Amino acid sequence: MALSSMVWKNFARNVRFLGQTSNSTRRWCTSKVIGTVDAAPAKKQATDVNPTKTLLLKNISPRTSEESLLKAFVGASDARVAISRETGLSLGYAIVDFESIEAAKLARDTMQGQNIDGNEVRIHFHREPKVEPNVALHRPADRIRSKTLRVKNISPTTSKESLLKAFVGASDAMVAISQETGLSLGYAIVDFESIEAAKLARDTMQGQNIDGNEVRIHFHREPKVEPNVALHRPADRIRSKTLRVKNISPTTSKESLLEAFVGASDARVAISRETGLSLGYAIVDFESIEAAKLARDTMQGQNIDGNEVQIHSHREPKVALHRPAAQIDDNALKHEDYFEVCQLVTMKDLFEARVHYGHKEGTRNNRMKQYIFGNRLGSDILDLSQTLPLLQDALNFAAHVASRGGIIMFINRNPRFTYLVEKTAMDCGEYSHCRYWIGGTFTNSTMLFGSMIRLPDLGIFTGTRNTAFEQHIAVIDFAKTNIPTIGILDTDCDPRLITYPVPGNDDSLVSQELYCNLFKQAILRGKRHK
Repeated sequence: MALSSMVWKNFARNVRFLGQTSNSTRRWCTSKVIGTVDAAPAKKQATDVNPTKTLLLKNISPRTSEESLLKAFVGASDARVAISRETGLSLGYAIVDFESIEAAKLARDTMQGQNIDGNEVRIHFHREPKVEPNVALHRPADRIRSKTLRVKNISPTTSKESLLKAFVGASDAMVAISQETGLSLGYAIVDFESIEAAKLARDTMQGQNIDGNEVRIHFHREPKVEPNVALHRPADRIRSKTLRVKNISPTTSKESLLEAFVGASDARVAISRETGLSLGYAIVDFESIEAAKLARDTMQGQNIDGNEVQIHSHREPKVALHRPAAQIDDNALKHEDYFEVCQLVTMKDLFEARVHYGHKEGTRNNRMKQYIFGNRLGSDILDLSQTLPLLQDALNFAAHVASRGGIIMFINRNPRFTYLVEKTAMDCGEYSHCRYWIGGTFTNSTMLFGSMIRLPDLGIFTGTRNTAFEQHIAVIDFAKTNIPTIGILDTDCDPRLITYPVPGNDDSLVSQELYCNLFKQAILRGKRHK
């Protein structure tokens, strides 16, 4: 017992000593204490202790394919390259299978560190592929049971016809088209009658040139298209009697479209509400789906008014389409008082509302002198015989704008009339602005509100001044953006920037009530005739 305890103490002391010595000293001390012979250094277990029939290749080139691996590894029965599902590029490693373990060993010893496609590969025995999420091993064509090919890197000009011509034996082709731009997204789907035909086409066309681009081809199982992207299918798969014609000329009209598309029953050109110009596309209707198919195949890429048009089947218009002028009563513009607004006001109504009262002679703006009847006790008197017809013209114009769906804005800076003006705008379904106006609100509207903002079609100023010494800033903004205006102008106002000037008192409550009531009735009459 004493001997064994002494041996144990010497062993523990030597073990503590081993932590401060070299490897050779450790081995010597261990052998002396335990009484064993000096063993050879422990080596890492050789990889061929448990070999398999599968080799794992690392550091392969992105250009390396299954064919190059099968060519490099003599006796290999299969090869798979790891491909990322997101990028479609090689992840730098591959799997190579052999018929026997001996063949795998021989290939490993022979090819270790050899150059394949410019990279020195590292080879290990492989048991089970442990691939990261969103990564798949790209298997050869005979392991994928699919009659559909996915063709990548196609040219923007590649069409269904060019794909069917290039892929012999294809039964159908679909080009991926962006719904926003209408251009190809660089890939397409090609269908075949059998898996064997798809295999043959893939092997034959891999890397070939189609419309100037070298295409990459993979087997395809299920189209996973991004949002706002659609696969453009042939016309015989879309059950629609309507065609969408893009890239039309700004001068293209309904008549020219009906003349170009034989058999069309109707045509509509998309018009911008802001500019009144064509938005570059139109809708053409047909009596039957067959007529629409025939027109699409015949007119695709043809020249209409100097532009080569692009034609697609259309299901539902999501824009305000400009309907033919026949739906708008032409008599409205020919009639002097189509909405009968002249009956709304008389000279007596203006007089009783004190519209003729002006400011002191000392505050007179000389440009208003033509509308002044005279002067009494130092105050100017406006000529109501001029005010009445000018007010009736302004009411008529406001009714016409309302009948065409225009946006009308009431503007007044006087705090006493804020509630009255805002209530008037609400009653007739329009807009008002009675607070401080920031200069450049219209001229810089895209920066303030975004590119989709729509400016008003008419501004009605029941007062054109901010203060007694300053003109309303909005008058300048309306003039700069060429938006028509109606303005109530007192004797101290400047009429030059107002489209429809109406000389009248802008200070009294009774006159403001008259103006608001008249414009509200005129706008409502116009809207009833929509």
